[in-house]
Amino acid sequence: MAVGGCRAAERSLRRPGTNATRGRARQWYDVTVKGRFSRQAMADIDITQAEADALIAMEKQCVDDKRLVLPGPGEQLAVSLTSLDKRESSMLDVTRAQIKLTKATYQNRARQAIILMRLDLDGPPHRNPDDKEIPCPHPHIYREGYADKWAVPAPTNIYPDPTDLFPTFEAFMRHCNITVPPYIQLELFS
Repeated sequence: MAVGGCRAAERSLRRPGTNATRGRARQWYDVTVKGRFSRQAMADIDITQAEADALIAMEKQCVDDKRLVLPGPGEQLAVSLTSLDKRESSMLDVTRAQIKLTKATYQNRARQAIILMRLDLDGPPHRNPDDKEIPCPHPHIYREGYADKWAVPAPTNIYPDPTDLFPTFEAFMRHCNITVPPYIQLELFS
């Protein structure tokens, strides 16, 4: 039986430590194919809407003060964040498309795998579970039972010009309540 292009017997999953959260959002697993690391697989984990709302509202700060560069086309960046009391950690991810230079994704993850907020820029429209189509740009905000599967139209008061990637990135950090953001500069030709 083929699984992801490989026979099931040749595929193994190494589970990370146990996770105390209940239900279904997303937890990453390392996948090994024929003894070699291949890709990431996902399992579902859930948190309550109240927990998600608290994690979104919580003030976050960059873990270190390294100078970073906003990713160029085809590049990614992951920045470690922590709550002000250092009890919760999260990640800020930036992903840029290689061919369509204005296409980008910014996301804030909690507990390594739970996507609290994601902003998709200049990509395809998104179809919500209720079958309603949402054009790009659109943020995804965690919804209990659906994780990040729901999108809403991008609020123009928060994202006035989503074609300008750096100011939109700064607005996304404010939207995620990152009060001490990472020091990120633009590359000359990004």
